[in-house]
Amino acid sequence: MSYWYKQNKTIRCRSKSWELNKYNWAPEGLGDSLIFSAYAYLVTRDPELLENIIECLEQGKRWNDESNPPPFAWGYRSQYSMTRDVYIVCLSVLYLTDNLWIIERIRIPWWLWRPDFYFWFKSMLAYEKGEIEKDLRYMLKYKRWALINLLLFGWQMPMYAKLLAAWMARTAGGDKVFKQLLKNIPKWNLLIRTICGDKPDLKQVREYVPVEGFRWQGDRWRKDKKPIPFEEKYHIDKDLLIYAWENF
Repeated sequence: MSYWYKQNKTIRCRSKSWELNKYNWAPEGLGDSLIFSAYAYLVTRDPELLENIIECLEQGKRWNDESNPPPFAWGYRSQYSMTRDVYIVCLSVLYLTDNLWIIERIRIPWWLWRPDFYFWFKSMLAYEKGEIEKDLRYMLKYKRWALINLLLFGWQMPMYAKLLAAWMARTAGGDKVFKQLLKNIPKWNLLIRTICGDKPDLKQVREYVPVEGFRWQGDRWRKDKKPIPFEEKYHIDKDLLIYAWENF
């Protein structure tokens, strides 16, 4: 079986052994399936993936009903345990693919709001409605809070949070945010640096070998990750890197 694969209109990945022992069931990447479905849609434009993303966002679900865990699985997260990362990645992808019309039908739980995320979302909502003045006003407030966060906490933010910050800044035109964010991004993280406008040489992009997992949100370069064979359909880490290099 391939490392990344599509099942029930969503992207899944091969589980690690500890997950089977912990849950009495192999989640196959279910908790983050919506995030990786969004990444896969960005590079493939598969309409089934888009259909699933929109359906899940409208219903506030991390995965669709067809993918629910079996009754004997225990301790796994709830289908409704939505988090900021899911909304940030999905909305960024919908913005970049001209599918932001769905944003008016999304209801984000109040406990997920924090200033930068709130103003970023409001800016995108105003943009979709054609409310230019509101869009600019919210965008400026987002940038202010994003810079404050990076100045105070950027040095200790985990890499996945830096990746989310990069997606938000990319969709909000945050050049100052990019500059501050790049101060805490290692040279090996080609994706985040590319999203922020610091492109590597094309040779580096072409020679990058896709691996299991998702290297760009890890806090260090791991040499123990297994390469994904060339003939597999999904190489999400490299496909995203190529997309970013070609479009940003």
